[in-house]
Amino acid sequence: GNPMLRHIRNVRWQFADATADYVVGASTAVLFISLRYHLLHPEYIMRRIKEQLRAWGLLIVLCHVDVESVVKPLGEVTKACITNGC
Repeated sequence: GNPMLRHIRNVRWQFADATADYVVGASTAVLFISLRYHLLHPEYIMRRIKEQLRAWGLLIVLCHVDVESVVKPLGEVTKACITNGC
């Protein structure tokens, strides 16, 4: 499960077959990545961004910092977002 769900309060949410991790508006979506997962699968966020970019007017990447050393992996996620126009 997604650890962020327990922090979403005061709004209705539901599980659905959606291509993005969170749909927050008609043309806005959120992709979730944890830095620990990114370190294990560095190509994942780049692939997800490329798959979703054309489907949404605004694509947001929500990054869960769950590792001690954050500089390199956070820089990689940021670079993936910037180079793909997120």
